[in-house]
Amino acid sequence: MKKTEPVTIELTNAERRALSDALSPLHYSSTAPHAPFVHAVRGAVAAAISTRTRQVLEDERNGARPNGVVIIENAPFDPLVEHGPLDPEGAEGQKANSLSEGLVVGFSAQLGDPYAVYQEGRGLVSNVSPSREHLERLTGLGSRLALGLHIEHAAARTLPGDRAPDGLGLTGVSKEPVASPATVVSDGRLALAAIGEKTAALLRQRRFNARFPERWRGQPEAAQPVRTALVTGEPESPSFVGAFYGDMLEPRGAVARRAHENFLAALEEVATEVLIEPGVVVLLDNHFVFHGRAPFEPQFDDEGRPYRWLQRVFFTSSMRRFGRWARVSDRIVRACA
Repeated sequence: MKKTEPVTIELTNAERRALSDALSPLHYSSTAPHAPFVHAVRGAVAAAISTRTRQVLEDERNGARPNGVVIIENAPFDPLVEHGPLDPEGAEGQKANSLSEGLVVGFSAQLGDPYAVYQEGRGLVSNVSPSREHLERLTGLGSRLALGLHIEHAAARTLPGDRAPDGLGLTGVSKEPVASPATVVSDGRLALAAIGEKTAALLRQRRFNARFPERWRGQPEAAQPVRTALVTGEPESPSFVGAFYGDMLEPRGAVARRAHENFLAALEEVATEVLIEPGVVVLLDNHFVFHGRAPFEPQFDDEGRPYRWLQRVFFTSSMRRFGRWARVSDRIVRACA
């Protein structure tokens, strides 16, 4: 069975230096208006990368059949950052510059409009690092439980206009001292092709209940599950509504459960592992690429700060897709409010 195969771009040393020179002076703030920062880093990245790199990103944005997983290696990073934050909401104050924020936002902005969801962090960039208070949670702050393969904000795909991200960007800021946990990525199109037409047809029927992320459920619109198909869209460009962990996806009946199990097995069979560490940026197409995280036991320094630190941003084709959802700022929406 064919495996998920990322497109890997190894930046030249000249590209790395140009990115560092262009992005390091730019200042990111979680509380300031984000549009000027997005505009600046979008232009800085576009100017610093080569024609070859730019073409790969354009193919992902405009291609009729994109690859869906882009790994950018040899990106600049700050080697003096050796641990993650005690407080994810005040993390940028723990670094001498905003290089990592510029990278993850700037590369994501080549593919869409970067944005964030207020319930998952107060800034445009979310800080993903282990917390001793959340080790057993199925969130980005947890670690001991496997975070199963999922489409980000899958249930939001069922809302008017499709309010799930088109994609997400991730970069490493600091890493575990011994071995970093793998991020697992799986191309749903490959899994769908592997399970046969009969099972695939069942996944296109509204035989599943999808729940919204836990932190959204305080809003009335997100409190109850939605009935949905697991696969939507045209056969040549499917989108998926699936999150295979916790209570996020429930088959309605035995027939749906068997289809669900067969599809998950195929997803796991075609999956591949990616290490997101400093110097690496990963861009994922959230329509058909599932992602998850292997369980791990995180390490902390003497002050209780985790070593592993990733940063994440979502991107969309248009901020207008969020309709009347409340706007906390120019690029942060309050989901289902």
